[in-house]
Amino acid sequence: MIFKFNKDNLANALLFIFLSLVFVAKVLNVNFLLYPAIIAVAASLCLGNNSFRVGACLLLVPNIRLLDSLNISFGINLLIALPVFIYLFERRRVNFAAAMHVIIIEIWDLAHSFYFGQFNQILPNLSTVLVLYYVECVLTEKNIIINYADITRKFCFGCIYSGVLYMIHITLYESLPLVDYISLWRLYGYAGDPNYFSLYLCVGVAMLFIIKERHKIRDYFYMLIMIGITLLTASKMSLVTMLLILLYFAVYSLYSFLANKNRFAQRIVIIGAVIGVLFSNRIADIINSTVIRLREKNGSNLDIDTITSNRFMIQNFYFAEMLANPMILLFGYGLQYNETAYFRRFFHMAHNTYMDIILSWGIPGLIIVFAVFFSILRKMRKIRTERLTLNHFLPLVVVGLTFLALSCLSATMFWWMVCAVLLPLKGLKNESANLLRSSRLQRTKIHFRFRNVRNGTNVSKA
Repeated sequence: MIFKFNKDNLANALLFIFLSLVFVAKVLNVNFLLYPAIIAVAASLCLGNNSFRVGACLLLVPNIRLLDSLNISFGINLLIALPVFIYLFERRRVNFAAAMHVIIIEIWDLAHSFYFGQFNQILPNLSTVLVLYYVECVLTEKNIIINYADITRKFCFGCIYSGVLYMIHITLYESLPLVDYISLWRLYGYAGDPNYFSLYLCVGVAMLFIIKERHKIRDYFYMLIMIGITLLTASKMSLVTMLLILLYFAVYSLYSFLANKNRFAQRIVIIGAVIGVLFSNRIADIINSTVIRLREKNGSNLDIDTITSNRFMIQNFYFAEMLANPMILLFGYGLQYNETAYFRRFFHMAHNTYMDIILSWGIPGLIIVFAVFFSILRKMRKIRTERLTLNHFLPLVVVGLTFLALSCLSATMFWWMVCAVLLPLKGLKNESANLLRSSRLQRTKIHFRFRNVRNGTNVSKA
């Protein structure tokens, strides 16, 4: 079979070149190769369709921090927002509602940047907010057809790639053995933080669960590898979240297995049982290390601060400050609120995305963000053609729970993660089928009219 050299194949080839250059750069420790890697991935985003761009950007999400060594924050921020400009160029028209949402949020953020002198954050925050425009277009415009299975696999591969490449780099260039290094520092790949990394892994597993009817063999390996990497991050919140996912997954799989409903449940139960038998000792060691970590702060005193790694204390501090200071509720202190003079004595972020919004933009900011969120959901409901099940909401539930323990508002991945967890609610399967059926009917109707004209009948009666 002759390989067709079209735009889609070229986009995938450029993405492969990006991954290869990054791999060589990190293995050989030659960072200058990251520059052509950025050019390759930017070119792939320009050539690929919307489905490819979403998948490629989600692949970049757990790997974006590997570009920090280049000290070109402008280029990285531009790369994050590149799909926005490509889409505007292709469509040559503006989605008014999405544009207004971006303008309102950005004006409110700029007011804080200028008031508190946070000028170094204007460009990163602008690139993050711009992503909202493209995300909203992808989610709410019916003409944008998305291959959710392909997007899911790209994101999951990006998570695994980040963790495995990071472990290879540690093995080659760190003085400590890999096991000792991870035990001391936890695995965070190129996501910049083990908690963020574990969030991506949990979302990836939940996304894989949605495409169970179309699973390929590699999907089972993706799922098992990501569960194993999540254990190495030692993120307690994500371990609990993953446990809840697996519990839901086990109940569903057991029911399907007993009811003989699908091969997916049968295969995953068998594979899980084999893995459990072969690696039972290693799994027991990881569980024991996790239990020890729950007691790492206060020795034998197992209290709420120890279990939550002081998150409970941090959030109580900020909650008390919000109640004592009306300025926070009315206006906020900007996305870098922990670096302002008011909070400099307490340098931690809130470790709660919902509290982040209030601390950054006040109650008005919280209203704006939730208004945008529900506006997107309302538009998605109008174009959805697929009946939703509990499975479709699983990634959204995972992110909603994890936001209780992570500060994500100011992170570059915030709106991309919103895109990932809301995509299943668009109704992806039947939408593409309906549009295809509509185009076939339209072609049939046109053919019928031409035939009537040829037979001398009135076109208007066709």
